[in-house]
Amino acid sequence: MWSERAPDVQLYAMSMIPPFPVPGHDGGFAFVTWGMAFCDTPEESAAALAPLEECPYIDQALMISGPQPTVMSEQYEFVKEIHPEPMRYRVDSAWVSGPSAEIVTSVEDLVAHRPAGAAAGHTFFQFSLPHPDAREMAMFLETGCLVGVYMIYDRPEDDELWRNWSLEAMKPVEPFTVGQYWGDSDQSP
Repeated sequence: MWSERAPDVQLYAMSMIPPFPVPGHDGGFAFVTWGMAFCDTPEESAAALAPLEECPYIDQALMISGPQPTVMSEQYEFVKEIHPEPMRYRVDSAWVSGPSAEIVTSVEDLVAHRPAGAAAGHTFFQFSLPHPDAREMAMFLETGCLVGVYMIYDRPEDDELWRNWSLEAMKPVEPFTVGQYWGDSDQSP
């Protein structure tokens, strides 16, 4: 079923502190997964996302939200909310390829071991299902999985702390890295 809907669906997974209350969550980091379907009708979106309802771990979810219509202006507002001004951002990412279990092990520090005071930011995994026209897109996922980290903080004196942490935390990912998405990279001097 996924192969039929693949061009319409993007899957995301994040380790983050939710920006809103989640019933049953006692605070701190949570692992969030969701799918987005780029379709013309609510019915097409529901069909594209239906395989998520068959996830073997769905019974462990603290919260489930079904398909909801949106427009790009709402998505831009959401991005502004989770990337507030004048915060500082340390970002790194890599397209990865290799044995899934080894990749998961390589990102343990990104997901579970952040320095004290890491109240904001997230580690993300973006999965792209096979798309026949991918190389014709403005931005396509080179391997089907993009791993990255966004650390959000407000004190300039923490720049070095987050720079060093993210560089060290991304090192185990290097053997699986086949490329980097420059738009998600720290481009500071």
